[in-house]
Amino acid sequence: MILRQLPTLYECFNQADILVSDVSSVVADVVAGLKPYVLTNARDLPDEEFRAAYTTAGACQSPRP
Repeated sequence: MILRQLPTLYECFNQADILVSDVSSVVADVVAGLKPYVLTNARDLPDEEFRAAYTTAGACQSPRP
């Protein structure tokens, strides 16, 4: 039994401190809210190739070796 309305997706974004995601359209919604995010590179592409293939990766910082 649901006793109250569940939060919307955007309400969840507003409550979150950071997003960890694969490359998906959800990232663009989080970016619009100026929240930090981390993208997973599931195909293990070289950094330059990953950023070229996925524009949302452009704002992410590269991991330090």
